[in-house]
Amino acid sequence: MLLEAIGETAERNGHGDAGEPLPSHATVNAAMNLIAEVPFRLLADADISPFYGEIHLSWNVDNKQIVLMFFPNQRPLIHHYERAVGVASVHGIEPASADRLAYWLGWLRD
Repeated sequence: MLLEAIGETAERNGHGDAGEPLPSHATVNAAMNLIAEVPFRLLADADISPFYGEIHLSWNVDNKQIVLMFFPNQRPLIHHYERAVGVASVHGIEPASADRLAYWLGWLRD
């Protein structure tokens, strides 16, 4: 269902801003191909939003967030973020792969 949702969301064009470019077929296919390699049990509760030709998938649990970003002209990235009260939040960005996404989605639920 997540794979179908990626395609359907991309076709609806996200926020619908005038002139906002749709994600290309190559960007949609890249998102679908990477997601297909991740264990299904880790993929629940994803939010999908196209953004000016990009596709962003995000997962939130408590104070943690993972955002998987697909771009029209570069390799995908994973942004991981943990909010902390009273101290600096911890975050990072790295190249995306199915293995790294699985790792961070596991971290999200720990």
